[in-house]
Amino acid sequence: MRLLVPARNAVVLSEPKLDNLSSNAGTDTQSGKMIKLGKLMAEDLFNNILLYTFRPEDLMAVSATWKPTKIMTLADSLVVSFEPEK
Repeated sequence: MRLLVPARNAVVLSEPKLDNLSSNAGTDTQSGKMIKLGKLMAEDLFNNILLYTFRPEDLMAVSATWKPTKIMTLADSLVVSFEPEK
């Protein structure tokens, strides 16, 4: 899940989930434990990581100030929608 933080004009990765991880570590039991640990670590390390910050000049166009309002995840990109501030 990705989260817009309008107060920071930022896109932040929130509550990431790792769907697949493989390991060749020893036995199946050891491998299972390594995968579980790896998933927990990855999800914790990447939680609330800053993906992008909009500069103030990025949000100025056509004599208006714009604010990010919605984010959509595509297979190869993130699409951020903007609305003029009122």
